[in-house]
Amino acid sequence: MPTVQIKALVELTPGDRLFYDCPNMGGDWKSDVFFKAYRHKIATFVGYLETFVGSEDYMGREPGRYLDPKGIRVMFDGETEVRSLNYYHFVLLPEGYSGEDLDHWLKSQRLGPLPEEIAFAPLDLVCFVDDLLKTPRRVKEVCVDSETGATSYRLLSTKEEHEGYKRGIGKKSKEDRPLSFTIFETPPANEFTRHACSELVLLDRGPLSLLRSGASADEIGSALEDRSDALAFWTYYARGESLPDSARPRSLAQAIEMVEQGNIVFINDHDGVLVDRGHRVIDLYRIKPKFEKYAEHVRELSLKHWRSKFAEKKLYQPA
Repeated sequence: MPTVQIKALVELTPGDRLFYDCPNMGGDWKSDVFFKAYRHKIATFVGYLETFVGSEDYMGREPGRYLDPKGIRVMFDGETEVRSLNYYHFVLLPEGYSGEDLDHWLKSQRLGPLPEEIAFAPLDLVCFVDDLLKTPRRVKEVCVDSETGATSYRLLSTKEEHEGYKRGIGKKSKEDRPLSFTIFETPPANEFTRHACSELVLLDRGPLSLLRSGASADEIGSALEDRSDALAFWTYYARGESLPDSARPRSLAQAIEMVEQGNIVFINDHDGVLVDRGHRVIDLYRIKPKFEKYAEHVRELSLKHWRSKFAEKKLYQPA
């Protein structure tokens, strides 16, 4: 069953795991410092705060030890100190929680399939049902309404449509052109139109569908409209976690060497814009684990591209 976060009266048992969901800021400097240091950390419940009641209690309680609702005693992971903190800043974690970001974990709980199955993936080739010429069009985006679950698709314009649109705009005076067109090239309006599945017919599966189905790297490459876009395709859909900042290479030559020797696949030099203490900022990435079978193929594409860049001396190399 899925889990949600609500306020509730619960009985805590020593050993229960808690998520410290304190605010970003406190009411004073000490609280601010503590919240910034411990916010979203995991703690273990140790026990309740207690208060001692004697005779003639204002609530009529019998003498004894009673729960103090001001807070609970916890121990944060990696520490031995027991701290007394406000109970309302904690969330009781369910079984199966793996320690990731709580909001991400809550949103990742799948309840079931969409009301309407997704029929096409981005880059699939489709045509309109009523198009007698069966003009092929690439799927640009799959749109799912977050409230109704209805699925629709946005399509890329054909080359002829795009050229015709540009010519039409060019004939207009500068004052009559769409404001956005004077700033950058906007696509034709039909690329913003959403189409229902019933309006479209599948002509051929694109590279993304083939990737998801486990097709060979050659089949995926053949489905790409332009082979020169192969590395961009793999980077967009298959790039996984990045190396930590401490492992960043200090030059493109070093980055290429790391790709040659290790399980690193992708290089991102941020177009040579970012600089950190006099060195170019270069990030390295692994491939997503589910696409590991393609790692060697993508590594070869990556090395070919970046060796060419390095040979042409198009990128600045620090001394």
